[in-house]
Formats: sequence, structure tokens, C-alpha cells
Amino acid sequence: MADSFILEVKDFLNSMGIEHTFEKNVFFLNNPQLTIELCALKSDNQNAVISFPEFYHGNKHCRIYEDLWYSKGPVIRDILKANFNKGETIFARKCLVDTIDAKDASDFLNKNHLLGSARSSYRYCLRYNGEIVAVALFSDSRPMRRDDCVLSSYEWVRYASKDSVRVSGGMGKLLNHFIKEQRPEEIMSYSDADWVLGNAYEKLGFKKTGATAPVEFIVNKHSYERIPLKKLKRDNKYKSVVINSDDWVLISNSGNFKFYRRFPIF
Repeated sequence: MADSFILEVKDFLNSMGIEHTFEKNVFFLNNPQLTIELCALKSDNQNAVISFPEFYHGNKHCRIYEDLWYSKGPVIRDILKANFNKGETIFARKCLVDTIDAKDASDFLNKNHLLGSARSSYRYCLRYNGEIVAVALFSDSRPMRRDDCVLSSYEWVRYASKDSVRVSGGMGKLLNHFIKEQRPEEIMSYSDADWVLGNAYEKLGFKKTGATAPVEFIVNKHSYERIPLKKLKRDNKYKSVVINSDDWVLISNSGNFKFYRRFPIF
């Protein structure tokens, strides 16, 4: 594993005053209880399943990939700071719900969400003293067959708060506003299985219904460009990329968890 990658994560944890131990490629934290698995691009076994000590089973965990640490480092550090309670906490009851245009939503999410922005039909934000501190995106509805009926289903596409700010109750406030306005029969969403930092969806009434398969990427070791393997095979602009060259490495993520919430017909 790249020594500089390990040292930078270690220095970050030390700067936050977070006590930890390190074994193989995993940081073990006690307060908060969290395991951080490091996945280096140059490791021959970077995606091996880690057998955590029994004490850590069921606790929060995340996987940090070397390429994302360098291409999305500020976002990763802010997510961790918020979970370490090292950032500002704002209560959603003190915020106002507002709509936000596509450009402003995209700018906010590209700065504050690991996956950046996404296409959406409904865009909302929370404003605190006039400043946008959280953004949520929802898709338009589409018919989905569930058991013996067809429901009007929406997807909750994105949620992010600003920098390392933790907006207590922010997800719920934006979700409830969307429900009040659109009166959905169902909302579904995905959460990144590489980042298990709590049970926010369950607290909001969602049920975990399954998981998607891991996604394979090739990553450039120098530029940290990530290309999904499926996209590489069907997009002609990547035809010059040689997967087996020394410049690229094949990795896979952990997939996503799927969540649904059903609503009574209004």
C-alpha cells in the first residue's frame, strides 16, 4: 500500500484528535466507533474482504479508495469531520426550506457529495441565515409494479450538507416537504455500501430491501480518472484506453443498499 496514502489519513485523524490503531489496511477507532478500510491502487489485494474483530461487527465503517482520497479529498474529510462531531451543528428547525435551481444545486453537490450532482426533477434546499446548508434532489415519478399493484414511485437521488456542517434533522425536513408537495405513493433510494455511518433511512421510515452488485471501474494511477467498466466497453471515446497497461488498475466498489418507503394513498 502506498505509504503516503496511509500517512495522510493517519495525519488527518491525528489532527482531529481521533485515537486509533492500525492493522494491515484498516484503521480502528474507538470514539467514535468506526472502522476505516484503505484501498490503495497499487495493492495486489486491495479489494479483499477484511475480517474485523468481533467487537467491531455491526458498527460504522467506510472504505476510502486512494484515487478518491486525492480527487475528492475535501469531501471525504468533511464527511468524516461531521461524523466526528468536529464541524458545526445546525438544527433543521432553524432552517427554511426553499427550492433551488439546477445550476446552484449542481454546484453545491459537486462540492459536497462524493458522487457529485445528478439529473432530477425536484430540487430543494435548507437555508440557514440565508445561506444554503443542505440540498436534496428527487426524480419524477414512474410506475413500478409492487406485488399485486402498480405504484407511482419517486427516487430520492441526492442529499448532502455543506462542508463539515451537520444539519440535525435536515434529511427529514426536506423529505417531509417533498412528501407534502408531491404526495408520493412510494419513495426509493440508494445508499453507498462503502459508507455505512448510521441508520438515517430507517429512522425516516424506510426499509432496506436489498443491495445492488458492486461496480467495477478502471482507475488511472496518475490522474485518478475513474471509468466504469461497462462505460469503457460501450463508449468509443475510451477506445484508446488499454486496461492491462501499467497506467490503469481495475477496482470494484461495494455496491449500494436499496431502500423503500410506502405511503397511504391520499
